[in-house]
Amino acid sequence: MYFNHAFKKSFLAATKSGNLVDLVTTGTTASLTPGQIGFFDAKTYAAIDLASATNHKPFIFAQGSLFTNDKIGPYHGGYTESVKSKMINPKYITRAFTVAAHAPVQQVISIGWDLVDGDPGFLFECGKTYRLRVDLKGSPALRFLSHNVYNTVDVFSGCCTDDCSATCTGDPVDAACVLLGWSDRIKINPILSQFIQPAVFINDGGTPLQVYSAADAEAGLGSAYVCDIVTPAAVVAGMTLTVAYEDTKFGNCTFRVTDHYELQPLMILASVTDETGEPCAIKPSGNTSGYVASGQSQFINELTAPAQAVGFGQTVLRDLILSNRYRQEAFPDGNFTDSLRMREIEVPDAIRNFNLTSTDLWKSVNLLHSVPRLNNPSGTFDNDQYLLTIWVPDTTAYTTLTTAITAALVSAGNGVVIEPY
Repeated sequence: MYFNHAFKKSFLAATKSGNLVDLVTTGTTASLTPGQIGFFDAKTYAAIDLASATNHKPFIFAQGSLFTNDKIGPYHGGYTESVKSKMINPKYITRAFTVAAHAPVQQVISIGWDLVDGDPGFLFECGKTYRLRVDLKGSPALRFLSHNVYNTVDVFSGCCTDDCSATCTGDPVDAACVLLGWSDRIKINPILSQFIQPAVFINDGGTPLQVYSAADAEAGLGSAYVCDIVTPAAVVAGMTLTVAYEDTKFGNCTFRVTDHYELQPLMILASVTDETGEPCAIKPSGNTSGYVASGQSQFINELTAPAQAVGFGQTVLRDLILSNRYRQEAFPDGNFTDSLRMREIEVPDAIRNFNLTSTDLWKSVNLLHSVPRLNNPSGTFDNDQYLLTIWVPDTTAYTTLTTAITAALVSAGNGVVIEPY
């Protein structure tokens, strides 16, 4: 059968020398202490300093067993033997790459002024009701409500005359007051307030200055903003919406079906609509009153794009569990108490006590190589692909690893270089 994926084997490079990954260059695989890693001769199992070697013969990558006891029962032993990769022929390395860790990034959008000095913002007219529809899409919303979040908040811009007897004249009103009205309604909405954080700013001499409503002032956030009724068109204001949702979770994962950790970022979609929900019927006009020189075409802009986290400890842990299970190392994860008890017996402390609640991120060094099949029942020459993934704490430099791998690649002369991602 054609198998287009690589067999994956993962290692945890948690030991370090100073700020560098500790790479063993002396001794044999038998002398590796728990967690130590290194490159070794494929025949003699003697350590190799790949970075300084001139003739790179086939080698293996090995790590000291994370088990501290050789036996977990009277009939099950050999647990302290080092963990070894398949034989790696430098000529058969097809790809080498590093994957950088990446912290999650929340999306931020602007409504009205985009907080860039020189852009004029937008004008709102008196005597109108402005409706802002906000949609939030993504796995967090679906898990919270079983559907995406959507809601419309509206605010009346105020009468054009004191007694509200006159029809709309198109006179401008203070844009900050309209945006503060939207902000207040988002904050009191029982659903939207759990997902996004609004903030309103005015252009104060080229610098965004956050302003607060009367409700904000009562909550102790700041002084209440006083609407400009003399020269309202001169006010350049914008509102930012920032994803602020955090999933409810426990500190330690039990690996039951109800356990979950979130990676997908939330996406905010916003638009100004009329009473029927039509997004193109009503739009605030661009501020062309001459108070600001340049123009701003978009009423809603994305200031910060969302990004999914890469290198969570939760991801690393599951990668290690999968790799170890290929070696027949158990990780009991059933729904019964016995599974938790057996985990204490059968799983090494370095994996079982992995810091799940830590915000530390992990990067990785990856080596893809092939191993030819010398005997194939089909009679067709074939080879298997193997991917070695070495997880390294983001605060630790992996120069020792990449330098050694680069030396082997140069010696092999196959044109492969380490690619960063």
